[in-house]
Amino acid sequence: MIVSSDERFCLYNTGEGDLLIFSKASGQLYAFDAFGVTLFSFLSEGGSKETLLQTFEDNDDVIAVIHTVSHLFEGREEIKHTTDMHILTLDYPSTSLHTTYTQPFHYRLGFFIFAIDTNNRLSIEEILVAFHHLACILKVDEKVALYIDFITKDDRYTIRFNGKIIHEPLELDALLPRVLDLIRIAYYKDNEYLISLHAGALYFKKKLLLLPAVSGSGKSTLCAYLMHQGFEFLSDEVAMINKDSHICPIPLALAIKEGSWEALENNKILFNDLRAHKRFDGQRLRYLAPANYAKEDLKVEGAYLIFPRYIAREPTSIDSITTLEALSLIITAGYEVIDSYDEKSIREWIGIVETFQKYTITYSDMDDARQTIEKLMEE
Repeated sequence: MIVSSDERFCLYNTGEGDLLIFSKASGQLYAFDAFGVTLFSFLSEGGSKETLLQTFEDNDDVIAVIHTVSHLFEGREEIKHTTDMHILTLDYPSTSLHTTYTQPFHYRLGFFIFAIDTNNRLSIEEILVAFHHLACILKVDEKVALYIDFITKDDRYTIRFNGKIIHEPLELDALLPRVLDLIRIAYYKDNEYLISLHAGALYFKKKLLLLPAVSGSGKSTLCAYLMHQGFEFLSDEVAMINKDSHICPIPLALAIKEGSWEALENNKILFNDLRAHKRFDGQRLRYLAPANYAKEDLKVEGAYLIFPRYIAREPTSIDSITTLEALSLIITAGYEVIDSYDEKSIREWIGIVETFQKYTITYSDMDDARQTIEKLMEE
């Protein structure tokens, strides 16, 4: 709920002793615990920053919070809405302008239909195994939103969307990761959402599970394991949430990093695609097509935000967290908003997070983690 609002700030009380501050100047959201609230109150009432710095001069952590709070009042904020989740802007023409395609393969993501035209090149057809679960037969009255084809020259591939070149030439082993990223972004453009999280999303016994996490936390590996243990898959890289707290499924193939291949295969989870692909940062990936994915119009009777962290040889532990802690972890994991922040969208976002049950889980054994999560969601 809003505590107060003036020309500079809008303050929200989470009801847990914490404070969220929305800066109207930068559109930035700040989360402060009880100590941060005390600092904010001190400065807002005319207290001296220098006095605080002198009082806590030997405590670097406190000094950092003092600078963050004081920058709000001084108009020197560092504007940063996202972390490691970067959404590109795509610009491509309407499909109605392009009709010179051969016999493309059609795929469906909810209402979004796209087609991939390989021009009968076997090298490109090899990557289509990552899309087989989305294959569809186009109905008479349905329209394709996106045609994807390729210009091939000197063993390099240039991606086109509806006839427009949108990416520089790539080697074959880098092609699939980029195509999947671009399809995901195109799907964004056709959806209305409040916020998208860098998170895995699954559905279990009429309950929604979101697993937001930074890269390297084991999120995708855990998603893959849970999916093969009966959870219905919704998405891996991106969880798009609309203003009604509904999630838009994006069941594209899961990208599994090289360090997790053996762990999944040891659990009898086999990859459809034997080829190793290379991400833009050099990371080697293999793609796992969802074997059990949820459809649209889910009936949700409960929702959970669980922030996973894999630590080798660490026993499984799960802990409840506050709304403030959850928002801080979401910001760290990465997120995007469809438009710039305003008071209304911030209030809606906070309200959605408050409706979730919120936890962190640390684990080294995936089946222990599964049992812990299932027990929690069945209570």
